[in-house]
Amino acid sequence: MGYAVNSAETASNDPALNSKAGELLDARYTATALRNPPSLQALKLQDVLMKNAGGKIAEDTWHSLPLATFKQVQGFRNLTHDDVVRLFEELRGVTMRHVNYAEGHTAVYGMIAVGRVDMDEGNGRLRYKFDDEFRMVVEQSNIYAVLDYRAGLAMASRYAHRLHEMIALRAGRDKQIERFTVEDLRARLGGQTGTLGTWTAFKQRALDTAIGAD
Repeated sequence: MGYAVNSAETASNDPALNSKAGELLDARYTATALRNPPSLQALKLQDVLMKNAGGKIAEDTWHSLPLATFKQVQGFRNLTHDDVVRLFEELRGVTMRHVNYAEGHTAVYGMIAVGRVDMDEGNGRLRYKFDDEFRMVVEQSNIYAVLDYRAGLAMASRYAHRLHEMIALRAGRDKQIERFTVEDLRARLGGQTGTLGTWTAFKQRALDTAIGAD
């Protein structure tokens, strides 16, 4: 078990903190995923699911939480059963890629293997299992960052949410400057394919939006 799981377990005991493996924080969406990138609410659902799983995130088990949980989260207060199902569909549709040099293969996978949402919105529960490859990546990861959980849930744009994760991963590193191409930043922040092609457009509508929406 890597350091990332241990950090997730520690953070699960603090309502103000969340911890994620570095492979997720610095992930680049594929061109296919960027045709319809996950919404801000879907990214917040991802935060809630990972926070709820805590140190058990790499286990082959069902996780569960009350649907009422979302009523305390900014942006989730009025979610219906169909809304939660739709958000699960967004997360289920995001494709990730794991280049496994140790075993000599590239794995294509998702985050959620299956999600179940009770029809009873008042007393119902949400149940979910993480994808096998996702669990393995997290279990073996020794790279992680501890994030401000409440700040992530309060973000007003998906660009701000992803930028927050990128910065958290790099905080405290000796390397002070890192260069990215516009394409690289779009792939990390979730800019839709075919949009924001120039630096000026990307800065005004993605980066400036992210900085102003935290």
